[in-house]
Amino acid sequence: MKFGFFKHTTHYIDGIIPLDEAQKESAKISFFKWGIYVGFALGSFLIYYFNILPPHYNELLFFFLVFSISCNFIPFPTYLLIIFISHDFSPYLITALGSVGATIAGLMEYNFFSILLRFNRVSRIKNNGRFKKYARYFDKFPFLSILIASFLPLPFDFVRITAITQKYSKWGFASATFLGRIPRIFIIAYLGKQIPFAKPLVWVLLGGIVLFEIVRRLINHFRRVPLADNT
Repeated sequence: MKFGFFKHTTHYIDGIIPLDEAQKESAKISFFKWGIYVGFALGSFLIYYFNILPPHYNELLFFFLVFSISCNFIPFPTYLLIIFISHDFSPYLITALGSVGATIAGLMEYNFFSILLRFNRVSRIKNNGRFKKYARYFDKFPFLSILIASFLPLPFDFVRITAITQKYSKWGFASATFLGRIPRIFIIAYLGKQIPFAKPLVWVLLGGIVLFEIVRRLINHFRRVPLADNT
């Protein structure tokens, strides 16, 4: 069942923008779809909690769950997780589960950001000059753009945000995400299997990322704090 919020909005009210019929349709929330996502997450948790799978596969289940939620809104260095389990499972199995999980995360991101676009502060991105220029290029090669972006290790996937903003086909979006993730995950899993000390390396890299982020935030903080007047 679908419910549209503020269906008859015709003025700017509390940051919510008026929508045309096409926008209203895309902005409706499908509780059935979100119920699938929640049910999937709950089912996976119950499988883990009650040890339904052999203990060896709990690591793989965790891997799949992380990939299923990792997106622009919940960033996670997934390549480290691929390397971490690369010695325990076949790169083909890792690639299959990772690609499906990444596609699920992409669809969740698509639905969530479509809702956010109802709000004026978020929808302003459409009026940005740089965005308009890039959107014109994206509209020429939408599938290929998403495919390439899904393969490249981008820290923030602006292409996916553009695809959602431009209302690109949801199934085209999912297909390009899935196909782009396949070679990326396989290459990382295969290379990770060649590293003798993959798991210790992951902990070192993760620690380095956390340390770098702490230092970066401290530097930004002290740059904003005015120097004390010595006079």
